[in-house]
Amino acid sequence: MKNLRLHAFPVCFMLLFFLYSCTLRNNSTFNIRFIDVGEGDSALVECDGHYMLIDGGDEDHGDMVCKALEEWNVSHLDILVVSHIHHDHIGGLPEAVEMLTAVDLTLCDVDENDPDEVFQSLVSRLKEKGGELTKPSVGRKYKLGSAEVKILDFGNIGNESIVLLVKYRKTSFLFTGDTEHEMEKRICDRYSDHLPVTLLKVGHHGASSSTAIRFLTMLTDPKRKMKQYAVISVGEDNGFGHPSQSVIDRIDQAGFEIYRTDRDGDINVQSDGRNLQIITGRQ
Repeated sequence: MKNLRLHAFPVCFMLLFFLYSCTLRNNSTFNIRFIDVGEGDSALVECDGHYMLIDGGDEDHGDMVCKALEEWNVSHLDILVVSHIHHDHIGGLPEAVEMLTAVDLTLCDVDENDPDEVFQSLVSRLKEKGGELTKPSVGRKYKLGSAEVKILDFGNIGNESIVLLVKYRKTSFLFTGDTEHEMEKRICDRYSDHLPVTLLKVGHHGASSSTAIRFLTMLTDPKRKMKQYAVISVGEDNGFGHPSQSVIDRIDQAGFEIYRTDRDGDINVQSDGRNLQIITGRQ
């Protein structure tokens, strides 16, 4: 009888641990809203009640970013990412930061003394909230709830941007800013042409100068076991011809299912750690 009790104890312990782990997993959440900010970029990421905002569209669409923050009841950002300081990425950020109580970490590869007027407005508002800019370093990782945010690359020359890989269990999400071919090549070289992702935020609004075949091949699941998605943040009837048909064709051929803010509005992505559910603002 004594031996039976001794054998039963580890079984019971493992059962309780399994049930506890399941409870933790069931309580975990991961969501992304790609905000329709016209010909610009903005994405709000949530994991387990922690929030990261990546860019904020242009000055005319700051209200859309504020609306998304309000709808998700966000008053405090764990991480703010300024991918680069072009106005279609930072124009709406001063207005968004104004409505927040705090921003814990702001990742930006530009010195706070850069004279750009919109950028200085953002820096001023961040300081009012007790925030400051932190320059990224390649390979650095940050926690966002149970998700991991990793800096893959960064730069502030031309359209170079902070490039982030967000991992949530078995799903992963690549945010590329306005990354173009030269930076894509650098990333391919660094990761030996193998970095499959569940979802790609397509670089530079689908411009032909981004999303090269080699880059897409690196991101594609070679065994085709997981469904893969691509999101293009782009303005309706924009004057740049975005997205390029050649980019659309390349993404199609790589097997990614494409969503676009100009057609779909806000794009809401939910992950359970294995699969994605996507709901668009325009059905």
